[in-house]
Amino acid sequence: MLTQRLGFENQKDENYIKELIRIIGRNPGSCDEIWLATDYGFPPIGKHRESASLLGKSAELLKAAGIRVSLQISNTIGHGDYMGVRDCSGLDGAERFTDVDGVRAEYSFCWHGTRFREYLAEVIRIYCAAIMPHRVWIDDDFRYDNHSPAGKGCMCDSCLKRFNKRYGTLYDRQALSSAVRNDPRRRKDFSEFITDGLCETAEFIARTAVSASPGCSIGYQHGVGWLPTESGCRKLFEAFEKGSGKSVGTRPGAGTYNDLDPSDMIRKLDSIGYQCSVTAGMTDEVRPEIENFPHVAFGKSPAGTCYETSLYLAGGADAMSYATMMYGFEPLSWHGEFFRAFSLHRRYWEILSGLSRTTSGSGIVHYIPEDAWKRHIPGNRNGYDWAEIPWYTGNGIRRCGIPVTFDRNVPEPLYMLTAECAEAMSAEDVNYLSGKPVFCAGDALAVLCNRGFGNLFSASAERCDTLLLYETYSGHPVNGEAAGRRWENGLLHREGAVIYDRTGETGILGTYGCDGNAPGTAGEISSATVKTSSGAEWYVTGQYPWTPIISHEKRGQMIRALDRISGRRLSAYSKGRHEVLVLPRENREKQTVSVTVLNTTVGTANGILLDVRRPAGRNVTAYLPDGNNMRPGAVFYDGGAEIALPAVQAWNFCTVVFE
Repeated sequence: MLTQRLGFENQKDENYIKELIRIIGRNPGSCDEIWLATDYGFPPIGKHRESASLLGKSAELLKAAGIRVSLQISNTIGHGDYMGVRDCSGLDGAERFTDVDGVRAEYSFCWHGTRFREYLAEVIRIYCAAIMPHRVWIDDDFRYDNHSPAGKGCMCDSCLKRFNKRYGTLYDRQALSSAVRNDPRRRKDFSEFITDGLCETAEFIARTAVSASPGCSIGYQHGVGWLPTESGCRKLFEAFEKGSGKSVGTRPGAGTYNDLDPSDMIRKLDSIGYQCSVTAGMTDEVRPEIENFPHVAFGKSPAGTCYETSLYLAGGADAMSYATMMYGFEPLSWHGEFFRAFSLHRRYWEILSGLSRTTSGSGIVHYIPEDAWKRHIPGNRNGYDWAEIPWYTGNGIRRCGIPVTFDRNVPEPLYMLTAECAEAMSAEDVNYLSGKPVFCAGDALAVLCNRGFGNLFSASAERCDTLLLYETYSGHPVNGEAAGRRWENGLLHREGAVIYDRTGETGILGTYGCDGNAPGTAGEISSATVKTSSGAEWYVTGQYPWTPIISHEKRGQMIRALDRISGRRLSAYSKGRHEVLVLPRENREKQTVSVTVLNTTVGTANGILLDVRRPAGRNVTAYLPDGNNMRPGAVFYDGGAEIALPAVQAWNFCTVVFE
């Protein structure tokens, strides 16, 4: 379940490996697997042979100690110009990676290049034969973007000729660059061309690995958008599986190199969640990378690393990999502090891992259209915003105790829709969502109306500036005791929308007001339940909702409105005013099996109450990261339960399991 990734010269040192084995032995459950890594850079093949011979001896020691060994291919295409610090002389003369605008990367290479492929294949064969790894992990430089200083490609001279031949075009580089920026048809061609090239190379890599080490399989390390389309990302995993004949592992990542800001790991959780949603059902393990670069004492602490591990396991991962000791900047005695902490957390992590393997994430499902690349973006910064998948915009509400998920296996989903995703939706997407309960900001409804879909809704919307406006809650039952009161957040988020009832079927939840020089939108609808032509209902709020900085009454409106439009499909949420992250998980019968709560404040949270719908059983256990467990207070009602959690320390967890 727990993997340490080694690197550079320490992994070749017999004494270092023996001491590492002793540390692992003194801390049971702290490490199950070691990744040994190929030499970083592109040195001559002879240097790789020397390194592989030494790593083979390290692998023998580790395997003899009962520790599984896998192989890390440190670079394939090349990470970028910072690789120039290493020996890259082994690929002198090979064709360089070049982006569609003609920018060339000196330390990254065209995946079609004959010399590059011969070199890469020999590297893979040498290390696989020496180590005989369980799995070969392909590093995240195997991508079409981010090969600094180059951007999206490869579109070197040879690739440009291939493109023109394939599509019957006569583009020079400047013309193709313009077409890819502005013409959706050429975006499609470009995406298809890039995807097919990388997939063919992926299959080649996998075949090469298993030919040298028949028992191995392939794992792929990646971030968001390793290819321009979701279908292309899935196709790449299919290519690795086809080439190896075995299922593939995934290692999603998203930075977060230190623990100076624990909130950044919540952003990474969302990134991992989105990445895993793209390849759901295609992989045999979800093993995110915790990357403590540059692996120094004043970077990420053992406590921060354990917090990050718990977060991702609670969010759907079933294993974890650590890049915490690749460099020799700190002694093994310091790294031993991590192993001690991991050993203490092992029992808790095994519970979370088991839940991830047998359940699905639950909550409001972030709807991301398949064809996001088609969208036209006003004020396009660089011509390639269409290739930036808008997965990240709506998750601020997570810290209000309202669960959000990217898991696409949620039965009877309640969706959330952002304006960025509304821009990208096809007519089929819109028709599908019009039959589902949806939570959106008014700007998303405004986008759909502007695109010609306004006849599907009982209300329309227009963007407006909410800086001078507040919202007064109506007497609608959704508002409860907040009726007649008001709130505002225009000083923090002034990008809003005004809602207009079209048919008389719109449920008015609030109206805009102003005590000064009133804008024209004062008195108009600020939040509403909106009927669709398919008989569904949407909850639309004009003031920016994707933020944790809202009032308790506004959050109450959100929860009750979501319950109204979805028939209480929220599986769990926190009651009261605690700032917490809520991560519920469901089984196939739509029952809530577990809820993990993260206290996202700097102080201890006492008295957290959860409202849990459709619990899987009445036997309730609360698990804490230190391995302890207890029976929490539980009051069951028809269809749900109210759970009183024990005290949860600052930036720490409690997981409630129903059996």
